Amino acid sequence: MEYDKTKRSNNLRKGLNKEIKKMNKNVIIAVLVVLLVISVGFGVYSFQKSTKGTGSSQAQFATSEQEKEVLQEKIDKGLAYAKSLDLLYEPMRKQMNLTTKYSLTDVEWVSEFSKVTKAVKDDTLNYLLKDIMDGGATGEKATIRFMERAVSAIMDVLK
Repeated sequence: MEYDKTKRSNNLRKGLNKEIKKMNKNVIIAVLVVLLVISVGFGVYSFQKSTKGTGSSQAQFATSEQEKEVLQEKIDKGLAYAKSLDLLYEPMRKQMNLTTKYSLTDVEWVSEFSKVTKAVKDDTLNYLLKDIMDGGATGEKATIRFMERAVSAIMDVLK
């Protein structure tokens, strides 16, 4: 009888061990499934977050492009003022026997100076251009005012 008890007890232990092993497998599988679901969920969340970030990056890029265009327009305008001012100095360089930047006759200078000044699209400079071309005391005053206006405009562009 004692042998039967021991045998039953051993059989019971073996059955119990099998059940525990089966249960351990099920627990391990359940934990792995939970981890898999969590990792997939995190992947989806990260993807959505990065997609939203891309939209924001595109908006920032568009804003940067617009700012670049505005800055380029300002630089171009400043260079146009500088070119008109440089051409204004050309006859003065000739009078002082300094090296000239442009090999222009008086007629060519008037034409080029007028063209560059009109390209600036500054009404004040165009008005002063007319007075400079008229010459005399009015032309001298207009030349000084032209210089002041051009330098002021260039400084405004650089701000």
